[in-house]
Amino acid sequence: MRNIIAYLTVAFFTLLANLSVSQDINNKYLSGTINADPDFIDIIIIIEAENDVFSAGLYIPDQFAYNLRSSKVDFKSDSITIKFPRLADYEGAWSDSLNGYKGYWKQGNQSFPTDLKQISKSEVDFINRPQTPHAPFDYISKEIVVENVKGNSILAGTLTLPDTIGNYPLVIMVTGSGAQNRDEEIAGHKPFLVIADYFAKNGIAVFRYDDRGFAQSKGNIATSTTADFVTDAIAVVRYFNNYPNICSDKIGVIGHSEGGIIAMMLAAKYPKEINFIISMAGPGVPMKQLLVRQMKDISLAQGIDAETVEILSQMQAKVMDIPEKAKNQAHLRALFTELYEEYAQKFSEEKRKEYKLNANGINTAVMQFSNPWMKFFLTIEPEKYIKKIKCPVLAINGSKDMQVHADSNLEAIEKYLSSGKCRYYEIKKLEGLNHLFQKAETGSVDEYFRIQQTISEDVLVLMKDFILNHPPKRAFY
Repeated sequence: MRNIIAYLTVAFFTLLANLSVSQDINNKYLSGTINADPDFIDIIIIIEAENDVFSAGLYIPDQFAYNLRSSKVDFKSDSITIKFPRLADYEGAWSDSLNGYKGYWKQGNQSFPTDLKQISKSEVDFINRPQTPHAPFDYISKEIVVENVKGNSILAGTLTLPDTIGNYPLVIMVTGSGAQNRDEEIAGHKPFLVIADYFAKNGIAVFRYDDRGFAQSKGNIATSTTADFVTDAIAVVRYFNNYPNICSDKIGVIGHSEGGIIAMMLAAKYPKEINFIISMAGPGVPMKQLLVRQMKDISLAQGIDAETVEILSQMQAKVMDIPEKAKNQAHLRALFTELYEEYAQKFSEEKRKEYKLNANGINTAVMQFSNPWMKFFLTIEPEKYIKKIKCPVLAINGSKDMQVHADSNLEAIEKYLSSGKCRYYEIKKLEGLNHLFQKAETGSVDEYFRIQQTISEDVLVLMKDFILNHPPKRAFY
């Protein structure tokens, strides 16, 4: 799963109590709400000082924004100004009654009331990411660039290698949907970095890379589809054939979410080159079915009543059939307009606005479903790939996953593996884990930010044991 953080009318904050710049204000914490009526956006600001130079980090839990850095922090005796580049400025005056700052978040030509109150560190402990490894490392970490000539992309990544003495299995990591970096970073969590660190310490090499057109990689991600990402991954696999300290007959792929279906497509299309795959919350059911279930589960978790969710789910299913029917962009818009107007009649004016059954919603739908990635994604039926897989497979899902429903997808994967060409597979539903494989209360998407754990250690052990102990692919030929 990939995240696109929209800051839009976001607000923000900042700083500290009534202190002069000569005082020690290191690690001060403020929280407040940006009043961008009708939206109210909760924010956290952490202020740090070094040699009388101040800096601030901005956190917006509801938008997964993690530690956005300020470019300038100015203190006066009774006021503060914070600048966030390409985002906004905050100006506030100290208030004894508030024990914080009363001020405004200024973005473009707009200004939103925003009060920031000092809080204790314990109130924001959830922003810590204790599993994130930090240098120095007791293994080799090497920057590598791989060219995908077929896909016209250049992939920048990091190889982690236990040492230069032995030869090791290699795992290629493939991220989920949306542009993501090599760590698959979301809300400050870096699951691919945590996996690479753990594997390197346990005799497994890992290569993880930035998605094409993102971070240090090059390429046109705007027009790319899942099929294009498959060409990126196979280019990486081939790069490491005959690579020093890598066992060329033990190269496999781990894919998360959309990366899971990419791993399956690779194994089906390149059976001689892929020696094993691990699907982390990868889909097994058709994409349209998956997305309808995803919308339903997330909506129910947000407190929308079951009757309303059922109506919206019926609409969602029809929405995803429209791109196939549309002859051109104008026809696409006309079909969406007709559908949205039909379902708008089922709700009050207030609910139409809440569920975006209006012109804004139509515009969003036209934009989303005109996207080449989405148009291709909706056509994917995992069955036709899974049945062709010959190499060993580990498929895992968390029981509280609201983005890729565990039971329906794992059951489909097992059904197609058992009736296909695969001779060895393991299917595991992991109790209490969400889509990111964190231990979760509900599995709701908005929990991701507020959970300190990046990935369950049980998942790390499970994947490590599978990689080191599964039967070799050649045993089945």
